Amino acid sequence: MASYQFTDENEIKIFILYLLKNMNRPLLFSEVNDMVRQDELVNYMDFAECLGQLVRTGNVFTRITGAGLTYEITPQGRQVADTLESNIMGYIRTKSLKSALRYLSFKDSGTKIAVQKSPRADGRMDMSFTVTQKGDTALSVTLIADNDYQARQMEYNFKTQPETVYKSILSLLAGDAGYFLK
Repeated sequence: MASYQFTDENEIKIFILYLLKNMNRPLLFSEVNDMVRQDELVNYMDFAECLGQLVRTGNVFTRITGAGLTYEITPQGRQVADTLESNIMGYIRTKSLKSALRYLSFKDSGTKIAVQKSPRADGRMDMSFTVTQKGDTALSVTLIADNDYQARQMEYNFKTQPETVYKSILSLLAGDAGYFLK
């Protein structure tokens, strides 16, 4: 549902370096892939090619650990990111970094989100939203979307802001209206 997608290799490499710079820890390929691609700004083939180029040019370092092959930004890569990150639109940097940090936080805490859609005969859609933490259901909500557009919007907003949805529902049910004033 991204309204913008990187197509220029240099932009993609700067984007990857920007995210790696802000993670401050080694990451598995699958983690880098998920972080870079989760907002649909980069397709898989471009991502894989650009990450490989960053390794070959000394901007990203690989190391074999007990968890597998990990990727880290090098001092050279950090300098490139610092110098060129302003080439990425500010709202994309902010949104993507927030998504990447949330992804790692959820992964580290064992939190997972899921959305299930089931069409109804009348054109509406049953929507189920779930947040699980280490296998326990923390939130499970089922709603009816009036149409496909509303269903897509609900899914998009839940997937991009699950912590906000969770906190909002918890606050409403707990009677803490002050949450909405912050």
